Amino acid sequence: MEIKIAYLCTNNSADKIFDNDDKYDIQSYMRTINTTEIALLDNFNWLIFGPHVQEIWHTHEGMRLSRECDAAEDGRAAIFNNPRGKRILISRPIDVSNISLLYMRLGSGTCPPPAPTDPPFQLLITTDCLNYSNWLLAYSQQISPGIEHVTVPLSLVNLTNSSTVCLKIQQKGEKFAGSGSWFIDDLLIIRSRQLAEYFFETFQTMRSTNWYRLVGGQLKTCDGRISMVFEPHADIRTEIGATTIDFSLSGIIDYNRDVVFHLSKNISIDWT
Repeated sequence: MEIKIAYLCTNNSADKIFDNDDKYDIQSYMRTINTTEIALLDNFNWLIFGPHVQEIWHTHEGMRLSRECDAAEDGRAAIFNNPRGKRILISRPIDVSNISLLYMRLGSGTCPPPAPTDPPFQLLITTDCLNYSNWLLAYSQQISPGIEHVTVPLSLVNLTNSSTVCLKIQQKGEKFAGSGSWFIDDLLIIRSRQLAEYFFETFQTMRSTNWYRLVGGQLKTCDGRISMVFEPHADIRTEIGATTIDFSLSGIIDYNRDVVFHLSKNISIDWT
């Protein structure tokens, strides 16, 4: 489900809540409110491979953080496009106890994608985080031309019996046919939870489990109450909008009724 909205407020209040690292990245602010369900989160908005980043990632080759290719919805994305050498990113050990889902954005943005003859993107896992060997392929995807990015939801349930794994993101090989690029961004691993059979959001208590990403969203006073407002901004190069985390509608869908999203005071959008 994606909702794209803008200019909802009838006042000009400047009351806002921003993330400390990137004031236009409200999604990171929301996710830090309840970290008990987060096993790994990285929007690749860091500047250097410093101590904090090294707590998450073990090593990388052929990767750089950039705003190129209009890949990053806010800040930066991890871009791989060196024509020679490895393209690889390996994590530190991750606690995957009671893990449920992995989400990430993957694509080439507005840059040319890898050549069709180049190897596909791969996500691998291992329980051997001492030697970083014995990798198991969990996901593979050829980066297709004409598709700027896709959101990849990957179930990690029953993928391993171990409580700790390491991730490897790679495009296998050391020599690539062209100068095509691919990127990853907004990598999120969440723990198992009971799927809600309804969707409810007031943006007052900040339900971090509702949302995967909120591009261009700002919390501000709108019509006398705190609301999520979407407005264009020069630092955001892609579409603004919201994408939910998966939630179950089994057993409660009545196709004879309308679904109403109340977006602002006296404004609503109906889907029949």
